[in-house]
Amino acid sequence: MNTPPFVPPPDSGDKDTFESSLHRLEEIVAELERGDLALESSLAKYEEGVARLKKCYSILENIEKKIALITKKDDGTIQEIPFNIDAKIPRSLS
Repeated sequence: MNTPPFVPPPDSGDKDTFESSLHRLEEIVAELERGDLALESSLAKYEEGVARLKKCYSILENIEKKIALITKKDDGTIQEIPFNIDAKIPRSLS
């Protein structure tokens, strides 16, 4: 059974969600782990998996940019701090 190489579909307005891309990636991993695919099919699945993984990372990066940490300062005003995964949490929040 020969499967043609994976060709990404034309841009469909980013209808793929993180969840659907992750689910498909999990399916691809399971198919590859079974080990019963022909070499060409395995390569096509691998390429599709890499594309799905990149999609997941892209979605996560965009979400990360939208997240903000909202804190209350000592004077009672609200402060919004951009999310930074590498930043340390201020003592007032921990």
